[in-house]
Amino acid sequence: MTLTIASKKDLASQLGASPETLSRALRQLHDSGELLLEGRQVTLLDDH
Repeated sequence: MTLTIASKKDLASQLGASPETLSRALRQLHDSGELLLEGRQVTLLDDH
């Protein structure tokens, strides 16, 4: 699944999180291989 986000700030606001918290969470998921970050595109990787 690939999502295009307007901005991390807007997404964080919709989720009720700070932009910093969202960025850390996205980075952790990226580093663990669970998602791919490419600009405004966020792709959830599914190995099933």
